[in-house]
Amino acid sequence: MDRTELAARASRGITGQDLSGIAWDDLVLEDAVFDGCTFTGVVFAGSRLGGARFGQCRFAECRFTHAELDAAHFTACHFGATEASAVRFAFAEMRDASFTGCDLSFATIERCGMFGLTLDGCNLRGARFRQADFARVLGRRNVVVRASFRNCNFELADLTQIELPGATLTGCKLREAELRGADLSRTELRDCDLSFANLDGARLARADLRGSALDGFDVRRVAEAKGMIVDTGQLVALAAALGLDVRAV
Repeated sequence: MDRTELAARASRGITGQDLSGIAWDDLVLEDAVFDGCTFTGVVFAGSRLGGARFGQCRFAECRFTHAELDAAHFTACHFGATEASAVRFAFAEMRDASFTGCDLSFATIERCGMFGLTLDGCNLRGARFRQADFARVLGRRNVVVRASFRNCNFELADLTQIELPGATLTGCKLREAELRGADLSRTELRDCDLSFANLDGARLARADLRGSALDGFDVRRVAEAKGMIVDTGQLVALAAALGLDVRAV
C-alpha cells in the first residue's frame, strides 16, 4: 500500500494491515480509522491525525514528532514492551486525545501539548514525561490545567516537575515514581498507591489523598502541604513517620 492508497482508504477504515513501510511524514489523515494494524519503525513526522481512531494496533520503535493528534483516540493499543521498542512523542499536539487500556511502558513524552488528555486503565510503567504541557492560557491571568488519569500504572515512571494542579489522578499506581518538584496542588489523588514515590519538593497544597497508600511518605520533604486532605487512617501513619508516638486515649 502506498501513500495515495492509504489516504483514500483511511477514512473508510483499515483493518489488520502492516503499515510499516509507508512514509508517514506530513500525511493528512484526520478522522482516519485503524483497527488491528501494525506500525514498526514508523516516524509520524508532521502527520495530521486529528480525530483519528486506533483500536488494538501495535506500535514498535515509532516516533510521533511534531504530529497532530488532537482528539485522537487509542483503544487497547500496544506501544512497545521494552525501552528499545517504546514509542516516543516529541513536540506533538495531543489536546483532548484519549488512551484507553493501552500499554505505554517506557514511553517518552517530551514537550507535547496535552491539555484535556485522558488516560484510562493504561500501563505507563517506566514512562518519562519531559515538560509536557497540560495547560491552556485563557487570559492574561487565567491559566487552566485539564487532564484525567484513572486506574493507570505509573510505577517507576519519571514525572519530575510535572505540572498537574487541579487535575484528576485517581486509582493510579505511582509506586516508586519520580515526582520531585511536581505541582500536584489541588490535584485529586484518591485511592492511589504512592508508596515510596519520590515527592521531594513537590507541591501538595489542598491535594486530596484520601484512600491512598503513603508508605515512605515524609511530609517534611514536600514543598507545600497546607490544606492537604487525608483520612484518619493516613493521619496516624503520617504522624508516626514524623516520630510521634500515637496512642489510643
